[in-house]
Amino acid sequence: MSVQTASIQKAIDVASVKGGTVVIPRGTWLSGALFFKPRTHLYLEEGAVLKASPAQADFPDVEVHIEGVLQPWSAALVNADGCDGFTIRGNGTLDGNGRPSWDAFWARRRENPDCTNLEVRRARLIGINRSSYITIEGIKLRNSAFWNLHLYKCNKVYISGVSIFAPVSPVKAPSSDGIDLDACQDVHITGCEMATGDDLIALKGGKGPWADENPDNGTNARILIEDCSFGHGPGALVVGSECIGAENVILRRCSVDGTDKVLWIKFRPDTPQRHAHFRIEEVTGKARNILYIKPWTQFFDLKGRTDLPVSVAEDIRVQKCTVRCTRSRNIAEFPEQYMLKGLHFQENKFRWNDNRDEDKVAPYTLPDPLVFADGSPVGSPERWSERRKEILGLFQREMYGEMPPEAPIFLKTIEEGTTLGGTALRRQVRMTFREDGSGPHIDWLILYPGHVKERVPAVILLNYYGNHTVITDKEVLVPDCWLEDNEAFGVSGNRATEAGRGSLSGRNTATVFPVDEILARGYAFVTACYGDISPDPDTFQNPDGQLSLARTGIFGLWDKDCTTGTLMAWAWGLCRGMDMLEKDSRIDAARVLVTGSSRLGKTALLAGAFDERFAVVALNQTGGGGVPLAKRNFGEYVGSEIDHFGYWWCKRFARYAGAEKNLPFDQHMLLSCIAPRPLLVEGFNNPWFDTRGEFLALQAASPVWTFLGAEGLPDVEWPGPYETQAIGPILGYVRREGSHGISAIDWEWILDFADGTF
Repeated sequence: MSVQTASIQKAIDVASVKGGTVVIPRGTWLSGALFFKPRTHLYLEEGAVLKASPAQADFPDVEVHIEGVLQPWSAALVNADGCDGFTIRGNGTLDGNGRPSWDAFWARRRENPDCTNLEVRRARLIGINRSSYITIEGIKLRNSAFWNLHLYKCNKVYISGVSIFAPVSPVKAPSSDGIDLDACQDVHITGCEMATGDDLIALKGGKGPWADENPDNGTNARILIEDCSFGHGPGALVVGSECIGAENVILRRCSVDGTDKVLWIKFRPDTPQRHAHFRIEEVTGKARNILYIKPWTQFFDLKGRTDLPVSVAEDIRVQKCTVRCTRSRNIAEFPEQYMLKGLHFQENKFRWNDNRDEDKVAPYTLPDPLVFADGSPVGSPERWSERRKEILGLFQREMYGEMPPEAPIFLKTIEEGTTLGGTALRRQVRMTFREDGSGPHIDWLILYPGHVKERVPAVILLNYYGNHTVITDKEVLVPDCWLEDNEAFGVSGNRATEAGRGSLSGRNTATVFPVDEILARGYAFVTACYGDISPDPDTFQNPDGQLSLARTGIFGLWDKDCTTGTLMAWAWGLCRGMDMLEKDSRIDAARVLVTGSSRLGKTALLAGAFDERFAVVALNQTGGGGVPLAKRNFGEYVGSEIDHFGYWWCKRFARYAGAEKNLPFDQHMLLSCIAPRPLLVEGFNNPWFDTRGEFLALQAASPVWTFLGAEGLPDVEWPGPYETQAIGPILGYVRREGSHGISAIDWEWILDFADGTF
């Protein structure tokens, strides 16, 4: 096939005299770089293919803004410079014939893994510079050797119905950006579809320590992207690695299908940058990350500058999106390099890309609880306390934050009497932490069995909706703490109400508190609302809003810079409950069982691991971050835990999102800190909660019990639902079918297990 560059260029030159459109008819036409002039346009008929010549010599160097610098680089197949009103229309195709260029680039990359884009000349499909009132409609862009559509210092741009594709297999098309907006303004992109080997829509504009002072560079502003479809590619909208600024950018009503990131902001540590007023709205589909912000350090050079200002991204809103994702927010904090201000997530519906296939669980290695961090064995039971301290320190430093120190407690009985038809005694105690009673408080409800005269064992736990939900007794106080609204349990306006009284005392809810049975077995029942300790704003989508509310309540007692997450704060509250029981003449404090379900099961795990005064620990359906092994990467995972409940953990835990294999610990080690005391784990058959991972964690922790002379987990296979052969006298596991919550049968297993000890 002959190259038609000269013929087509002649037509362009003729059309430029009085103004006109160059029409590419049906068929395939091979061409080198074409240079359109003012008053000329391009039209591609249906079935027309304008295909790039494979000869690099057919694309002479012109001035191109590439790698953030204006410099000589290969011309595009279609070029227009200073062509106001330029249009490209039609249903035909521009084909970059990119395979030879891709192969050349990857060959060079194999020779030099650090090679830059500049080392292998490759032509773009379209390059439009310094032009206004640009329209590109309906065409197809295929197999570009380099960027597909590059607009530099253009404004008033309309791009509609354009289809852009570059492959990722069998050969990935390198640097095949879909649309590059380079210091452009007033751009409307609508109804386009694209899938490429690189960024789908990238904002560029310059890079370098003084890039904001260089007139060759510029900010992108007033960009509207709507009703587009994005397929494979690193990011749908990428604030690129050479972008000094972008503002007033909207991406709305778009779909993603396997796109890695919806919005990716690359902060260069060698470039001053400001990105502001972004809206990501009504995006649907499937992506790995919704918002991804991390430093971009490839080929950076400070060029000796030492006073580079901190870059900023502010007023970024993600709203009304319905996306299945691995992370909603994948953000690395580097305050010395950049600041994030005004990040808002609202009215989104995210579902998680969790693994629920055992065949996809990759091999993993668990650290040995009986080996010190320096690799030396614990050796003897006498040294276990040293190792236990080391493990607890690791979890405080890397996952849950620090366990705050003990505090003096001040107790005031604010009400007492009989209850449950006169068969039980009721006592309500207000716990404060300052002698004058000021500051945060925890209101405890203690129910004693009336038929037992000697000291009794106790069951202690936190509840979700208030002590008044446990029994119908109208004397039980309604809490005044902040709670998430829940109509079923009478929480409205973020406060518990009378409507919730007794709502957990029946048998028609997933969670029940069979207080009458617990008391009949001779146990006292002790509970407090977890909201008294710290709020749990898990429906808030803004991480800053979550954190600012969560770190109220009991956090007022501690240093504002403490690393404590709310799970640890709630556990601290349980430990103070144990302090209270030690002062109670009706309670045998040596026989106290701590329990909880879901996030409060995690809380009970922490309390039991850190405080050896809890004689028995029973954990119900804790989910990820509780009993299940994290390294299994099955069901709930670190990324989802950080995104949804970032305030539960310390900041360092985020480094393991997507990198669970790097965890220097796993949950079996936390379980081992309960040894040699009795521990029961209860699961249920929801893959998100990975009850098999719970069993495996218990198996991995069991050697610590036997090392300390106690009986370990029974040597059985993973038991089926309701099978109890894995419940031993000291260590036990059981699972069931049904809903999430601590049910009547869960309580039966817990009380039977406790009876075996007490």
